[in-house]
Amino acid sequence: MYRGFVPRVTKAKEISVKGYGTRTVKSDMVILAFNLISEAQDPYKAQQENEQFIQIFLDTLNEYGIKDEDIFYTSNELTPVYDANNEVIRYIASSIFKISFYDLEYLSEFLYNLRNIEVEVEDVLFTVKDSTKLWNETLADAVSNAYDRAKAVADRLGVKIEEVPQKVTEITDVNQVIEELQKHVIKEFASLAEGFTTNYSVVEAEFTIIEE
Repeated sequence: MYRGFVPRVTKAKEISVKGYGTRTVKSDMVILAFNLISEAQDPYKAQQENEQFIQIFLDTLNEYGIKDEDIFYTSNELTPVYDANNEVIRYIASSIFKISFYDLEYLSEFLYNLRNIEVEVEDVLFTVKDSTKLWNETLADAVSNAYDRAKAVADRLGVKIEEVPQKVTEITDVNQVIEELQKHVIKEFASLAEGFTTNYSVVEAEFTIIEE
């Protein structure tokens, strides 16, 4: 005769959880996107006018004391416009400018005076100069939250865990982080008072159960 086989129950050695960290801080940097558009029936003329427009705009930015390192742009993207018969009726030359500002009061004044210039403000992005610092602080919050969640599970199971996780993996979705950045609609641009940016992090963490 054979003894009946009794399976050994293996106790879990760690508790795995996800931790979440979110921080919303006052922005100390704003990036504005401007679109300069020129239209003409002749593609060369459209590009030429757009280049002249770029120079006028650059001169205006220099008058306001905006530094060259805070100005980024791509120029002369030429796009044909077709009619109902699929024939080209004109060309559009466009240039996108992205400009960094560090003073919202100065930014509001700049936008107010910009009304006299034919440019389109496409977008505004509130952010921070030291994004690495904000990211690290949010990660630390996520790890701390993971411990709180793991401890809640441990208390429920009647066990104790190490405070320092034995393994941490960041699983933040960068695309969602970008979507969380606050933006304002164009009609609000001329009266900006302050802006905020939100960052969040997600981690997977494993905490060792203390054997007693």
